Amino acid sequence: MKKYDIIIIDVPGTMGGEEIFYSILFSDVICVPIVPRVFDISSTIEFLKTLPAIEEKRKKTGRDFRVFGIPNKMDNTKETNHITKINGVGGMRLFSSGLSNKVRYGRNISTINTITIDHVKDEFNDYFNEFITKILYNG
Repeated sequence: MKKYDIIIIDVPGTMGGEEIFYSILFSDVICVPIVPRVFDISSTIEFLKTLPAIEEKRKKTGRDFRVFGIPNKMDNTKETNHITKINGVGGMRLFSSGLSNKVRYGRNISTINTITIDHVKDEFNDYFNEFITKILYNG
């Protein structure tokens, strides 16, 4: 059997289906993208409210469970400014960095090109460094 340091699973933003429940139940870390739109935030809050029950089940087996919120598709709307209000819902800790709604993220993502910019102050570099610190090093 192979062992991995990290496995990333992209699941739908709802708890519909047994597969989703068990994928989350057996995960040490959940990263939830927070999109600053009224409908998206409402459904995210409902999803986050389901996570404390999973955390309790994991604690009974001595397993850690961490939930992070990642601001995504941020722009200059009032909804973006209010994302911090859902910090703590369902035990979620909001990343201090996030990603704007930039075209380059859709255009540059591939296995050949990188979207990181070495040695430059850049929002993606900030997000990536925070992700590595919090997810891999329990920061």
